[in-house]
Parts: sequence; structure tokens; C-alpha cells
Amino acid sequence: MKRRVHDELEDAMSCCGGFINDVFELIDDMTSRQIARHFGHQKPWNVEKHLHAIDMIYDPSLAAHHGKQVHTYAKAAVNRMLDMGVSHELADHLHDVLATQPRQSRRDVDNETRPEPHARGTRETTPGVYVYTYPQYLITELLGPDGRTLFKVGASQATEKRLAKQRRQTEVPEDIEIVRVYPSQHCFDDEYHFHTVLSQAGHHHKTTRAGTEWFRTSLPMLDAIAAALNLEASEPYPNNNIEKDTP
Repeated sequence: MKRRVHDELEDAMSCCGGFINDVFELIDDMTSRQIARHFGHQKPWNVEKHLHAIDMIYDPSLAAHHGKQVHTYAKAAVNRMLDMGVSHELADHLHDVLATQPRQSRRDVDNETRPEPHARGTRETTPGVYVYTYPQYLITELLGPDGRTLFKVGASQATEKRLAKQRRQTEVPEDIEIVRVYPSQHCFDDEYHFHTVLSQAGHHHKTTRAGTEWFRTSLPMLDAIAAALNLEASEPYPNNNIEKDTP
């Protein structure tokens, strides 16, 4: 799976709703038994079936290993994601999931149950292109001769949740500084245009450690690209503290 499609799928999983969404949010922090206890389940089997469904969504080749119940959970989530509006590439991947057939098992047929209901809060699902950096890079900008520094330019169907997840990263020593969010109903297409223009301008920052979405550029450059795409930054944004003109 292409990285761009993988990232879009991760965003779609984060806002597709249902119990599978809640399990997905806790995968990185808890075991299946801990997740089950978190939701008040005595046994982890229901959580584990949803974990299998998540694996199947990411890799349809695993579908043959799972029974009807796992397929039911996975395909219900896939249909919700398709209703959200996704790129053609991701839609093709999700249709591959829908085309899979479950393993024939009497136990899977007999065990069909609905996931246990529980309260869920309101989910923010604003799509858009976001830009953030780290304080150490802002210092570099102030000291540098060209007014440019490193910015992460990404996209999400749920920018609030994506940025909140980025803030929770434990491997980085400082909090991110969110400098722009450009709301867009076609966020992944617009992200592609951002990346293309920045790369053609020689602003792409190649690294094997920080991913492929980092660019050594400036806010005026980013705003100019946004203007060409008829995008406007949401205002005000909480911790935007570098609203100075840069050359």
C-alpha cells in the first residue's frame, strides 16, 4: 500500500465511528485485555475480533483467515468510510476488502453478536491541509539568512484528531507548533499539490527519519500555494506564534 493511501486510511479509521473506531484509537496504548477492561467487557474476545477486522481492512489478504463475524465488523466500517468520501486509490482498496469472502466456520456463524454499546463523545471530522513545526526549527528560522525553516505539511479527514495524535508522540522532546490549517473538502488532492509545488521549488527536505512530508520553506510560500488552490487558513489558530513576514 502506498504511504499516501496508508495515511488516508489511518485518518478514515480515526473518524469512521462505531466500536471498531474506539478500539482503533487505543491500539497503540493498550493490549486487547486492557482495551476490554477499559470498555467494561469481562472477556477480550469481542475486542480481539475487532482487532482482526482492523488488520483485514489494512490487508485484505488476511480475510480468508477470518470468519463471518470479523468480516461483518470490517465491512460495516469500510462502508462508512466510503460514505465519507475518499480518494479513488483508497476507494479501490476498500472495495477489495468488500470483495473478500469469510472462512467457513460453524463457530463464526453461531457466535454472531452485536458489539456492546457504550457512550461515545462527539467526534471532530474537519478535513483539511495542516502545517506544523517544532520550536527548535522556529529558532533556526530566526537565525537563518533566508527566512525558511522546516514545516510538516500533511492532510487529514479529521484535522483536530490527527493533530491531537501528533501532540501525543512520546518520541519527540517538545510539543508541536501548529501554524496553519487550511480547511478543504479535497484535502488529499490539495496536499498533493502542496507537495508537488514545494518539491519543484527545491523545498523538499529529504530524510530517512522524519518521513516524507517535511519541507524547508516559509509561511508566505505556503500561503501562496493555498491561495492558488482557493484555500484560506482557519483563523485564529491556537498556538500560532510566528505570524511575522518572512522573505
